[in-house]
Amino acid sequence: MKKQIADVFPRILLLSTILVVVSFTGRNLSSLKYLRVIYSSSSGLRIFDLPASHPRAALWTANMYYQIGEDQKAIDILERVTSLSDDLNALYFLGVIQKSNGRVFEALNTWAKALDGRILVQFGNQARGVAKQEIAYRLAYNIDPELYSLNYLRFLYRQENNEQFESVILKVIKDYPHSAFQEQWNLLLARYYFFHGNQETAITMYLNLIDMAKSRQKKHEILAELGKIYKMDSRWQEAREIYAQLLKEEPNTPLYSYALGVILFEQGNKFGEADRYFEKFISLSDNKGKAYYMIGKFYYSKYEYGLALANVDKAFKYNSSPLFKWYILLSNIHRDMGDIEKAIKVLIEAKQKNTNLMFVEYKLGLLYLDSERYEDARTSAETILKIMVIPDEKSLKTRQ
Repeated sequence: MKKQIADVFPRILLLSTILVVVSFTGRNLSSLKYLRVIYSSSSGLRIFDLPASHPRAALWTANMYYQIGEDQKAIDILERVTSLSDDLNALYFLGVIQKSNGRVFEALNTWAKALDGRILVQFGNQARGVAKQEIAYRLAYNIDPELYSLNYLRFLYRQENNEQFESVILKVIKDYPHSAFQEQWNLLLARYYFFHGNQETAITMYLNLIDMAKSRQKKHEILAELGKIYKMDSRWQEAREIYAQLLKEEPNTPLYSYALGVILFEQGNKFGEADRYFEKFISLSDNKGKAYYMIGKFYYSKYEYGLALANVDKAFKYNSSPLFKWYILLSNIHRDMGDIEKAIKVLIEAKQKNTNLMFVEYKLGLLYLDSERYEDARTSAETILKIMVIPDEKSLKTRQ
């Protein structure tokens, strides 16, 4: 027992020390995760007096250099380790240090060598900049086309990289006929076809997917997707039939009532059936403030400012802590109705609530300019500059 305690205690002491160092130096916490893997209680690895011949000696030394800020020494060690072997831990750790030093593209390629598609996708989801996202998703896709294709495909779809999108999606559908992702791939391809001039093929695909749906819930999800597509393409009658069917089968689903209200309004039933479905949407909604906000936003988009104002006012009554976008919408309504002073008053109230101060101040400054209150506009601009955080060179590198 004493020997076990003696073996475990140095390990605990080291991890505790690293926790303190990390908290004070702001080092990348990914390295701590790496340490937990290497020095897990099941590894049997003694930390102190580590013999140079031990297979983890180089990694431990690199980590110590990293913790004290000697990043280049850590990189030199890890690059030598990875040049001599395919050590996945070393590759992962090397990528962490490269990223923390602004060498993002090197880090992505290093993680690709480690066959770590998960961290590549995670990076792509958080990255700023199309180039970084594209490389991260593509490298993950190359590691496992079946598992990581959806992230890459959604990126290509958003960027309207049509040629590459078609090439990748048709390949995975063909290469993995029994994949659990087949339904999601086909739904994405159907949407793509619909908005690229091949609508009949898209609708046939949707109907086939509905027929093949293994559960009622999945069938309804695909039907709702088809209804949404019809709405986006202003095919109101087809959309109405879809949502009427959904509402008949699931009468207590709030969003189906909202969708029908929107469709009926677009078809000209502004104050008849549309209102009835909006009222049903509100009665079924758990969050009535959000329901009124959604209806108010829709009316605002149709230039029905009176109806928009009535619904947004009710949204505020039902929610004591409105989101900043609610204030923005209410201010915009007053502005477009010609009441600049009320629009300004709404944003001042939003400021007092500490709601997204920089964006609210920006909108407030624009209103001051519109009303020729130039000193107030200048004050708003100065306030924005005070709110903004200007990053130093080190933090800029870390964000890249």
